[in-house]
Amino acid sequence: MGNIFNMIIVQPLLNLLMVVYSVVPWHSFGLAVIAITVVVRAILWPLSGKALHSQKALKSLQPEIDKIKKKYKGNPQGLQKAMTELYKEKEINPFSSCLPTLLQFPILIGLYWVFIKFKDPAFIQLTDASKGILTQIYPFVKDIPTVKAVIDAGGSLNTSLLGIVDLAKPSIILGILAGAIQFVQTKLMTPNTPQDPQQQMMAKMVYLFPLLTIFISISLPAALPLYWAASTAIAAYQQWLIMHKEVSFLEHLKIKKKNG
Repeated sequence: MGNIFNMIIVQPLLNLLMVVYSVVPWHSFGLAVIAITVVVRAILWPLSGKALHSQKALKSLQPEIDKIKKKYKGNPQGLQKAMTELYKEKEINPFSSCLPTLLQFPILIGLYWVFIKFKDPAFIQLTDASKGILTQIYPFVKDIPTVKAVIDAGGSLNTSLLGIVDLAKPSIILGILAGAIQFVQTKLMTPNTPQDPQQQMMAKMVYLFPLLTIFISISLPAALPLYWAASTAIAAYQQWLIMHKEVSFLEHLKIKKKNG
C-alpha cells in the first residue's frame, strides 16, 4: 500500500514541486509551494464554490429547519424524514461541503511525506543518482534545464523561502501564521449569534481549530504550515466572496428594485 501511495500521490507531487520550482521567480522552493497551493485550490474552486453555495442555502432555510425541529420534537424518525424531504425539495445536499475537504486529504498527506523526506539531508543530496531525491524524479523532469543545472552542480537542493526560512525545518512563525489564518476562516464560518447546540459547538471551534493548527504546525517541516496558510487564505477569500459579497450584492439589487 505504501509503494502504491508513493507512486500515485507522493512521487507525482514531488515531481510537480520540481517542475514548479524550475519556473517560479528566483527558483524559490517556498514560492513553488505557494504556487502548488494555488493550483490545488484552483482545481478545487468549483467544488468548494458549490459546497459554499449549499451552506448559504442551508443558512437561508434555518427558519424552516427550526419549525421542523419544533414540530417533530421527540420524534427522530419523523424529523429525519421531514428534513430529507426539505433538502430534496430545495435540491440541497447538506453533505456537499465535506467533499472538497476529503479531496484535500490525500494531497495534504502526500505533501506531508514529501516534506518529511526533505528533512533528511541525505534525501536532498544531488550527488548520487542511486539514492535520495534523484531516484524519485521522473526522467523528463531531470531534463528540464533548471533542474538539470541543479543536479549537475551537485550539493543539496535549497529548501528555503527566499533565503529567509528553511522549509525543511519547523518554523514557529509560519505555524502561528497558519493558525491566525485558520482563525479568520473559522470566524467567517461561525454565526454571529449561535442558537442551537450545533452552532454553539461551531462557535467554540473558532478558537480550538487555530490552536490545534499552531500546535501541530510548529512540529512539522515549515513547508506544510506554509501550504496550509496559503490554502486556508484562498479558501477564506472564496468563502467571503460567496457568503458575504454576493449577499450584499443581492441586497443591493433588492433595494434598487424596490426604489426603482
